[in-house]
Amino acid sequence: MFFEKSGKWYFYIHNNKSENYSKNNKCTGIYNAETGNMDYKLMVDTLDTCQRATDRIEFADNYYMVTTFGSAGSEPASFITNMKLYSYDGEMLASSHNDSYLGGDYLDKNEYPCNNQQIRVDLDKAKSPLGEYFVQGENLIKSPPYYSPTYSKDFTYFYTDTLKGYTPVKYNDEYIIYNPNGEIIYKSDKKLFVMPYKNKICFGETDEYSIEVYDIQTREHIDSLNWDENQQYKSADDYIEDLLAENIDSECVSPKGNYTVDGFNMLLYTSVYPKEFIDFLDTEGFSGYTPVYKYEKGSSKYYIYNPDGEVFLESDRKVYLIKRDNKVCYTKVNKANKEVEVYSLSDRELISTFSYDFYTYYTYNQYDIMG
Repeated sequence: MFFEKSGKWYFYIHNNKSENYSKNNKCTGIYNAETGNMDYKLMVDTLDTCQRATDRIEFADNYYMVTTFGSAGSEPASFITNMKLYSYDGEMLASSHNDSYLGGDYLDKNEYPCNNQQIRVDLDKAKSPLGEYFVQGENLIKSPPYYSPTYSKDFTYFYTDTLKGYTPVKYNDEYIIYNPNGEIIYKSDKKLFVMPYKNKICFGETDEYSIEVYDIQTREHIDSLNWDENQQYKSADDYIEDLLAENIDSECVSPKGNYTVDGFNMLLYTSVYPKEFIDFLDTEGFSGYTPVYKYEKGSSKYYIYNPDGEVFLESDRKVYLIKRDNKVCYTKVNKANKEVEVYSLSDRELISTFSYDFYTYYTYNQYDIMG
C-alpha cells in the first residue's frame, strides 16, 4: 500500500497470501518509496479479515490510525473492536479501549482526521533461479493449468523450476509475462501461457481455437496448436495442462551431485513425503534415491532413481519409498497375484507382501512413511 505523507510517498507491504497460516496477513515496516529504506516501524503486526471486514490503516502527516474488526458469535456482521492512533515515532497517542459492539467509544475522526491519499498495488511473489521477485497482479503459476487440482497430475509446476523463472501474470484484464529478472517482456489482452515446447521455453497466445506458440527469447513464431482438434479438450487450459504435465522436469538432490529427471520429483510432494522421512533417508545413507512420476496421457510411468541419476526401478503402477522394520524400502505391485511387495532398497530383498487394495495401499504407505 502506497500513501502520501508531507509531500513524500511511502509504502508498507501487507502479506495476505502467506502459505504459512501462522504468518498470515503479516505487515512490514514503513518504507520510503524513493530510497527503499525503512524509515518508520509500523506499530501493527497483522491486518486480519473478519466477516469480510479487513483491518485497516489510515494516514495523516503526523500520525496514523489502526482500526481492527471482530464479530459476535455467529452474527454475520462485523464491528470495530479497537481504534489506535500512533505517531510515526511509535508512540500511542490515543485508543478506543472498549469494543464498540458493547458500547465503547470510537475515536473521533473529526478530531483525528486521516485523509492522506492511498494507492493500493496488488503484488504476488514469483520464483526464479535468480531469486524471488514480485509481480503486479496474480501469479498464474499458482493456479490451473500449472497447478493441477486433479490427482493424476497433482502438484506439477508449482514445486519445480521447469519454466526457468518465466512467470505468466494476470493484472486486471491484461496478461503479462515476466522474465527471470522480474522484467516485463510481453503483454496481451489475450490469455498467455508459458510452456516448454520442442525443447525450448516458449509462450503461447490464445486465438479462439488455436494457441500461437512463440520462442520466449526471440519472439519468433514457432507453431499453431489447435486445442479443439478431435474435441478431446474442453478448453485451452485443459490442453495446456496435459502439455505441461508431459514436459515437466525436476531437480533431485544427491550426495554425488544433483541431477535432473524427466518427470515430477515426488519427494517435493510434502503431504506424502514429510521432512521426517527425508531426514530418515539422509540418516540411513540413502539420500539421492528419488521416486519420480512421469505423466503421459493414457500411460503414466513411475520410477525410482539412484544417487547417480540412473533408473533403479520402473513401473506402470505407483511406487513409494517407505520405512519398514526400520529399513528404507520400496514398494512394487505384483499384478498377477494382486499383491504389493515391499523390498529393501539396499539389497532388493523381499521384506513382506500384502493384498493390493487402493485404499489399503495408500493408507499403508502413508502410515509407514511416517514411521
